[in-house]
Amino acid sequence: LPTDLPYALRVIALRLPGFDSPDYATIEMLSDVLNSQRGKLYDLVAHGEALGVGFSLDPQAKASLGYFVMAYPESADGKALEAKVRAIIADIVKNGVPPSLVTAAKLAERSELEFRKNSIHGLASLWSTAVAVQGLSAPEDDLDRIEKVTVAEVNRAAVRYLTLGHAVRAVLTPAKSGKPIARGGFGGQENITVARGKPAVLPDWAKAALGRLALPKTGRPPVVSRLANGLTLVVQPADVSDTISLYGHVRNRPDMQVPKGKDGLAQVLDSMSEYGTEHRGRQAFQAALAAIGADDSAGVDVSVQPPADKSHRAVPLRAQQRRRRAIS
Repeated sequence: LPTDLPYALRVIALRLPGFDSPDYATIEMLSDVLNSQRGKLYDLVAHGEALGVGFSLDPQAKASLGYFVMAYPESADGKALEAKVRAIIADIVKNGVPPSLVTAAKLAERSELEFRKNSIHGLASLWSTAVAVQGLSAPEDDLDRIEKVTVAEVNRAAVRYLTLGHAVRAVLTPAKSGKPIARGGFGGQENITVARGKPAVLPDWAKAALGRLALPKTGRPPVVSRLANGLTLVVQPADVSDTISLYGHVRNRPDMQVPKGKDGLAQVLDSMSEYGTEHRGRQAFQAALAAIGADDSAGVDVSVQPPADKSHRAVPLRAQQRRRRAIS
């Protein structure tokens, strides 16, 4: 298909089990492992062979859609890139996944469940998905299933479901027309018109809950201090979850600070932040974060979000990445 994107895409899509399958928790783990930045798929990005390579899981009750996505410059050899992705998939099917990535995926799922408590929207989405979509009693039910998944089960799922002979393949090539790409639907024109619905009738428990809405009590005020190195530190205590979130921002003006003729330098420098430190390479740095279930981002906007009992290990990692980033 033609695309109005400035880069080319290749997609390999597979049918996978849905929510109501006993294999679904295993598929969640397999998906997390395939999408790990320590996996061989992401290595293709880190080594400059693709703009992006990843795996996505789009779950439904009876079946899920899993798809490998490859983004690359139009001038690059898309066939060669796809061949490498297929070889990586075949190797996983033959030799299995690294057990350390399964362990890290479980810890990440536990951390994600705890961090969702920090967001009204995140918590509502989590419960809605668990109860209304997956048919569970609570989000913890899904985590309980995930905790029981073994490496052997993940490997068996890879053999059973990553069958490239049954995959649907798509290639999207940039079309330099200067106009949006428009096509008729497959088999007819698509119609997304939705009939006007009637007002929903809330159940009694929902009416009661909405009838007693009240603003929560104001928590403890933030503590603001100025550190010896010039940093302004703002600490806001909150008794919501067993997590700590550390955010930072470096004042910057790329339009004034980037040398003339070097447009894009700031974006390149930002993207290099995830490639480790002077003493820890990309894989080692990602492994250190995974070992404590911490989420991390770097650049002029920095953050690290570990479970509360792992913060003493997360903050030094963030400091090391900030001060001793790898630049070669």
